[in-house]
Amino acid sequence: MAMVYSSTVVSAAPEQVWELVRDFNALPRWFPFIASSQLEEGDLPGKVGSVRTLQARTGGVVRERLLELSDPEMRLSFLTFEGAALTLNYIGHMQVRPLTRSGGSFFEFYGVFDAADGDVEKASNWLRNFIFEPVFTQFEALFGRKVE
Repeated sequence: MAMVYSSTVVSAAPEQVWELVRDFNALPRWFPFIASSQLEEGDLPGKVGSVRTLQARTGGVVRERLLELSDPEMRLSFLTFEGAALTLNYIGHMQVRPLTRSGGSFFEFYGVFDAADGDVEKASNWLRNFIFEPVFTQFEALFGRKVE
């Protein structure tokens, strides 16, 4: 399996950032390419095992399952099991950590995956450019980019 990792630093308190990230159904609020998110009947936004169906602005549909959610560690993991064009077995991980000396938050996002067509570089570049970067740009706009 391959891995792609990225991170950013924002000005908001970790609890404020985590409040947005931990809501498994809130992706359209902070990921610009997602038009809507619908949890399956009976699922809850913070319940491990919940499944969301994401409608992309381009018309594609992706389904994901919440694998882990830890409020004390401000961490979650999810599996994309349907609709991902360039990856197979994609597991995304997000974590928010406090910046202890200067305030603000360290937000990391990484994924492990198999490339659907065997081209790891193509899948990695797609994740970096069309998933991670737009997410970080949106987080920096919402919370302010922390520059030391």
